[in-house]
Amino acid sequence: MKKGFSLIFLIAFSFAAAYLLCGKIIPESLFPAVSTSLTGGKESFQVISADPGTLLQVVWAYEAKVGQSQRQKIENYQRGQDISFKRFHTDNEWSISEEGYLQRDAHEAALSFSYPKYSNNIYVFCLKTSGGDAIVRHDYPGGHSFYRIEEKNGDALPLSSAVNSDFAWKIPQWGCTLIIGGLFSLILVFLFLRWNRNHPFIDPEPLPETKTETPPWLYTAAFLLPVILAFIVCGISGFVPFGNRTFIYNDMLNQNYKFILYLKNMPKESNDLFYSFSKVLGGDMLSLFSFYFNDPLYFLILLFPESQIPLFCTVLIILHLGLAGLSMCIYLRKNGRSPSGSILFSCAYALMSFNIVCAENLHFLTCMVLLPIVMLGLEREIRQQKPLLYILLLAFSLICNVYFGWMICLFSLIWFIFIEISDRRKTFINDFINFMMHSMLAVGTPRPCAADRRCFLWKT
Repeated sequence: MKKGFSLIFLIAFSFAAAYLLCGKIIPESLFPAVSTSLTGGKESFQVISADPGTLLQVVWAYEAKVGQSQRQKIENYQRGQDISFKRFHTDNEWSISEEGYLQRDAHEAALSFSYPKYSNNIYVFCLKTSGGDAIVRHDYPGGHSFYRIEEKNGDALPLSSAVNSDFAWKIPQWGCTLIIGGLFSLILVFLFLRWNRNHPFIDPEPLPETKTETPPWLYTAAFLLPVILAFIVCGISGFVPFGNRTFIYNDMLNQNYKFILYLKNMPKESNDLFYSFSKVLGGDMLSLFSFYFNDPLYFLILLFPESQIPLFCTVLIILHLGLAGLSMCIYLRKNGRSPSGSILFSCAYALMSFNIVCAENLHFLTCMVLLPIVMLGLEREIRQQKPLLYILLLAFSLICNVYFGWMICLFSLIWFIFIEISDRRKTFINDFINFMMHSMLAVGTPRPCAADRRCFLWKT
């Protein structure tokens, strides 16, 4: 298995290095032009709403070379050849004004412009209004944007898809990454094969679950080290309880925080687990709880006053990080890893950036705690024909959060294939049938998120 890990690391390193290298090799200013050259495309403008009597005018259109950055102002682009108004696709109501502008009554006004492949240019369109304001939708390859064009500004508003389209800026870099990363991977794999004469995917002997004596302090340290480091970071950054900053932002503010308040007030205000009229005009609540609050740790909110909910969120996030470190340490020790290595990599797993980003969605962290134990159960299911741990933990992950639980299901399939190859097992078909049966048994476990509608009907 060590050789399999080495190969995966080499491939991942190749593509990561290629992605960073492509950002240096390819000038950023070429990205939109390359996308246009490869794909061609069409841009269109449509008025969504406008004041009565407003005229939409196309003052100027021209080809240009983009600046050195996606955020550079359009006015700083290098201008090229003007675009004739005859190249626009319009209806018969468009006309040429005395000033030489292409104009039309803004109500339901629309026009489009097609450009060929291999043009090596981007296109800038300058629009303005007369007699009122208008909101215009700009569609381009890879997305769309909305603009409010106001008459009082006087000057025409320059628009270009190169400013907003991630499609235009990322496709060339991704393509370059795939090509260079593939070449790097082939070279590194070839050198790896030359260095190690054996096949890189297999070990001479399958790696069994190793029974090792774990020092009493190890699991405690695996839990406490991420917790202590997280509290230190919170103290330095000024998060509650060390300052005024909180984790209540974005999804936490708009979703979790309100449901935490609902859960907190459930005992004293008789908030209903099944149905609530506080949900717009009324609706079921069990489906929300099955997505957000099936983690038993959420009920620790009953120990905190309502004024301390920001502190509760901080404590719950850090508690999940500690449990994630503990579960990874258990997995590593069961696979015979050294105490020092287990502590190091369990701490890295607990504090990885993915978990920190997921802090605004507390219900995602629960499945990150369960993932190492699910993988441990899967390895027992394959190597020792003991599926109970895998079935129970996969089912529990789906109960805690069905959204992330399905991602664990997909990862289990990937990990199953990896174990079969790395262990050089000759019973793949039989193992796969057992794996699918046990996985479907876990997935088919009755879940509140699947039964909430029936519970509501029974109650009413």
